[in-house]
Amino acid sequence: MKKQTWHAACMAAMMALLATGCDNGSSEPEPVAVESVTLNVTTLALAPGAKEKVTATVLPENADDKTVVWSSSDLAVATVGDDGTVTARAEGTATITAHAGGKTATCAVTVNKITEKPEPVAVESVTLNATTLTLEPGKTDMTLTATVTPDNADDRTVAWSSSDTAIATVSEDGTVTAVSIGEASITAQAGGKEATCTVTVKQILIAVENVTLDETTLTLMRGDTGKLTATVTPDNADDKTVLWSSSNASVATVDGNGTVTAVSKGTATITAQAGGKTATCAVTVNPIPVENVTLNVTTLTLAPNMTKTLTATVNPDDADDKTVTWSSSNPSVATVSNDGMVTAVKVGAATITAQAGSKTAACEVTVHTHRIQGGNTCTECGYGGHSRGRDEHRSRRVLELQEPCKRDDTRGRDRHREQRVLWLHEP
Repeated sequence: MKKQTWHAACMAAMMALLATGCDNGSSEPEPVAVESVTLNVTTLALAPGAKEKVTATVLPENADDKTVVWSSSDLAVATVGDDGTVTARAEGTATITAHAGGKTATCAVTVNKITEKPEPVAVESVTLNATTLTLEPGKTDMTLTATVTPDNADDRTVAWSSSDTAIATVSEDGTVTAVSIGEASITAQAGGKEATCTVTVKQILIAVENVTLDETTLTLMRGDTGKLTATVTPDNADDKTVLWSSSNASVATVDGNGTVTAVSKGTATITAQAGGKTATCAVTVNPIPVENVTLNVTTLTLAPNMTKTLTATVNPDDADDKTVTWSSSNPSVATVSNDGMVTAVKVGAATITAQAGSKTAACEVTVHTHRIQGGNTCTECGYGGHSRGRDEHRSRRVLELQEPCKRDDTRGRDRHREQRVLWLHEP
């Protein structure tokens, strides 16, 4: 019995040892590999000498080896330190790479010189459409308009202020409101420049009832001017001051006297304001039209394959559209290019027309060939139909078409002209 008990105890001990050995083997952890590397930026733009740190994130958090190794594809353009600090060296591009556990991430670096900013354009002046105003407390509002020059000033923002808001206030758009009797100065300021309007607030016994203009529509040519006259009623109104404004100053402007100046093609509304009443005039600005077109020649005589360039003059010089369009009435006889070069094609007649705007000018083109009348010999070159002299004859014929008669003797001139006519005669 004791022998059996001892044997069972030994078997239990051996099983325990085996179990312990198995547990020790399975408790050793597997190594955790890097799954990804990311950067906080994927592109960088730096000036030479500038530095910026790039941060790498290695996942998972419990990876066994999260060491990051940095490298640059072009050390002449950009270098990178062990901590990810990128230093721009020279103009160009380079790729910065972060390596960890077989994974990588990249950042494209561009190194450019710093472009100098242009000098700022300062405000030169500020003007108002009125320098004095008379208002009645609590009853009338008037809008001041500030003009800031030059148009390309960097900061044309207008700041409005009142010297005494208990008498008159002004809004951000220049609207003046009378509060109580007295006098205040309204100031418009932009870029260190300013303009002021003196506002007098008083009881106005007779208010403006109506404002009318002598014209409600006005059509002007670019550059022209027109005068508008405002009538304020009743005649005995206390303040008949008229303020003028344009809805589109790039098309038409108006001064303090109602003179309208056409600036460019388009439409604008001119407004006259007095005592809270307004009247308007619709202004249309038309372009300057072409008045006439002339050509340097009005007739041309050419031989086939000859060319001649016509020149068109468009008047007036300040016409808005001086584009010239060329055309031929018979392109099979003579053609014309976009720059006015006429090319003779075959015998016949054609009219070359130059058009600008609605105006035209024409040149009558006649295309002739020549021949030796009745088998006679050419008096200038001796050509009588034989092949040897044909080229010289044709050459002289071209000269004859291009140059005036140069013969001096009276007797020979008529014969020379007659012979020239024979050369041009249609066979």
